Amino acid sequence: MMNREEVISSLEDQLYRARRSIISLVTEEAQKILWGYVDCESELNARHWQNIAAREIIKLAEPIPSELFHSSNRAYCPLCKDGELVLYESGFKVPEGLRRHLIGWGNENNQCIVFGAAMNLARDHWGDPREKQAEEAASIARERRRSEIVYKVDAKRSPVLIDEGIRFDDFRSVDDMAWAEDRLLALGFEIRIDRNVKSYTSESDTFIVYADPRRNYHIEFNVYLKQFAQGRAEHSIGYFDLTDYWTNSIDQKYQSSLQRTIREADDFPEIQRSG
Repeated sequence: MMNREEVISSLEDQLYRARRSIISLVTEEAQKILWGYVDCESELNARHWQNIAAREIIKLAEPIPSELFHSSNRAYCPLCKDGELVLYESGFKVPEGLRRHLIGWGNENNQCIVFGAAMNLARDHWGDPREKQAEEAASIARERRRSEIVYKVDAKRSPVLIDEGIRFDDFRSVDDMAWAEDRLLALGFEIRIDRNVKSYTSESDTFIVYADPRRNYHIEFNVYLKQFAQGRAEHSIGYFDLTDYWTNSIDQKYQSSLQRTIREADDFPEIQRSG
């Protein structure tokens, strides 16, 4: 007969296996995203992983055809296949409604069971006694930030290293980065270098767009609404990306994606007036 400690240990092991089994039921592409937490070395990294993972999962969602349920810009969760059912509509609004469902924003009872399982596994993983490794990794990162180029890729975060937050060494080579920078220049972006901080921005009277060209095969764009008094980025509007494989009408595709991102920002009525 097992004692109390053995019973607890057995139950914890069963829970761990159950959570892994839940994640194993989704597509291989989704699994790669969810297992990304193993690269986290601190709680701060973990929070960043959660946001990045949610954003990548949202990209896997398939929009519900507008003729069904009279839905517009909505999709079922690509992990648990759930969807908020309201009058004449189904699924979750993309991206914000689906993001809230994934991370359990406001009500964990309505959280995606698959993403929730990954978050719980991640919390257990972050609790491992790896403080020494984390300190060593942080020390290496600090030294690299003093000697390498770092990239300001959005208005809120501090500049990041070329491979920071990118899994499986999926960051661009020197030649590929030069190609991506040429594409950004062709789109009208300004490349700034302040000491060792590099940024790629495009501004209007109302918005500022930060580009992140570090990942292979696509460039990400983060759109912000300016705070008019100071003329600086304040509110995050949304994000989109352009694949490297597109070679025709790139400026048109960029402008179309930008305007669509702005139109979908329902939380900011001033955007609708200025758009």
